[in-house]
Amino acid sequence: MDRRNERLALSLTLSLLCACSSGTANLAPHASATATPAPSRTASPNPVPTQTPTAVPTASAAPTATPAGANVAFTIAVPPASAASSARAHRLDVSASAQSVTVAIGSTVLATGNVAAGSPACTSGPSTRTCTIAVVAPPGSDTFVITAYDAPNGTGNVLASGSVTLIAPPPGSAPATAAVTLNGTIARIALTIANPYPPVGTATTSPVVVTAYDADGNTVIGAYDAPVALTDADTSGATTLSPQSLGSSSSVATLGYSGAVPFISTTLTATLAGLPAVSQTFAPTPQFLRTWPIPVPPGPFRFAIAVSDMVLGPDGNLWSTANSGSEIEKLTPQGAITDYPLPTGGSNPERIAVGADGNLWFAENGNNAIGKIAPAGGTITEYAVPLGAAGQSEPNCVVLGSDNRIWFWDESNDVLGAITSAGVVSEYPGSIPATAAVEGITSGPDGNIWVADQTANAIDKVSTAGALLASYPIPTAGSNVYYLAPGPDGNVWFTEFQTGKIGRVTPSGTMTEWSTPTGASGPFVIVPGPDGRMWFGEMGAEVGLGKIGYITTDGKQSRDFLGDGLHVRALAFDRAKLLYYVGGWSFEPQEFGKFGY
Repeated sequence: MDRRNERLALSLTLSLLCACSSGTANLAPHASATATPAPSRTASPNPVPTQTPTAVPTASAAPTATPAGANVAFTIAVPPASAASSARAHRLDVSASAQSVTVAIGSTVLATGNVAAGSPACTSGPSTRTCTIAVVAPPGSDTFVITAYDAPNGTGNVLASGSVTLIAPPPGSAPATAAVTLNGTIARIALTIANPYPPVGTATTSPVVVTAYDADGNTVIGAYDAPVALTDADTSGATTLSPQSLGSSSSVATLGYSGAVPFISTTLTATLAGLPAVSQTFAPTPQFLRTWPIPVPPGPFRFAIAVSDMVLGPDGNLWSTANSGSEIEKLTPQGAITDYPLPTGGSNPERIAVGADGNLWFAENGNNAIGKIAPAGGTITEYAVPLGAAGQSEPNCVVLGSDNRIWFWDESNDVLGAITSAGVVSEYPGSIPATAAVEGITSGPDGNIWVADQTANAIDKVSTAGALLASYPIPTAGSNVYYLAPGPDGNVWFTEFQTGKIGRVTPSGTMTEWSTPTGASGPFVIVPGPDGRMWFGEMGAEVGLGKIGYITTDGKQSRDFLGDGLHVRALAFDRAKLLYYVGGWSFEPQEFGKFGY
């Protein structure tokens, strides 16, 4: 419960009484030290006096008189619990949790007053309960230490303490008044960032607040005797934090974010000596930053470019294959698009990869060839793939192997092949079952070629000598894998288009699957990110639902994000670690886009 004691501002009005007063009040005379406050951070330098709690007389309906010889009286206002939870500009009272208050000089407790409801030392009013604690003090200058507790008789947790020095009058002197403020005893702190998840890429500021609580969960309001230190773990310069210490409940720091991308998160930490540190994460929300429409040819098939794949080239540009347009397209990070028509019409290029020679290699599915394009100048060279018994080869997938050859799948003859930088083609019949339907291959962290067999619903492992090493069944039937990618964790990751899952297989064949955050998402492409996460593109169950998502390599965190909803079918990171994508399908508008995280 947020019972605000607003700094436990026990503004104890000190009424100096004449020595002729008499009576007992509800006070316990001091004795030897036995009570011990609960371990916590005290926001006052005053030592808490020790005492032996004594029995409290039965409560009566009205406060009783002061003890004989009393020359100092403390008047205390205690709010009811309902009032304690409402915000006020200031308070001259203790927390509603206060049950008793001690008054001491040094380590000697002069009196203990119970201030709970029903105490004979208190009178209840409509908004507060007023209690009086009278003590007999040595005439002259005295420093009084006042301590509030959450249990009767000066026991339990210390809620607040403070001190005041005044001249205690001799008997017969006129009364005087003074005030003392009790500093709340801070038992814990909490840290809050007002806007921890702003959109990435947009500069913003956010208030940062530290809230201090006493042992009973009441909010401590006012100045702290020691400032709370704030730190920002970000070392990139994307965020600033000022000031880096907060000295009171009204102090507010400001976290500034420059809008830099990529920027995943930073951790803010608040520390106060003697208490556990607390932290909060500032993590801008990934979002689609901008798009560039892909040029379309004139005529009835103006939406038929169908960009199929994308890769970061050695020149720092993004290169992709335009399947139906029979083109290779280059996208600069600034959004300039250049088309390179292939020499053979109807070649239908599909997957693309960077070769060991620095050229871009691609599969010409409709031309029975493997092609390459030089990043400088755009010179294109095509190499025929043996037609085999089928009379055509129709290569579709390509990947650079650990042996520096470009590996591909001949889907007409169901055979795995490889081509050197000089154009020498080798094929390996039997390395994959002849009934296989392959839509994805990759080079694994273990140096082998990993192949997704949709027919067998399995992931196959093949050596660079073309030998089948193992076949690992995918746990969920009908997964329909289109893409595989090596992960930074040493495993191979893949998308299950039909079942809406992301899969992982270890080098020894252990399979793990995770459902994507959006059901029926149709995850299609997957790539490793420079942030250590695996990023995937979703085709969506229907038009308008395509998303980009990520999953951590332990599978514990996964999110996806909706842009304009076009099917996401290709992903690639640029040198600045920004994510680019291809959106659209054969008869949809086509676009390149940039995604920030």
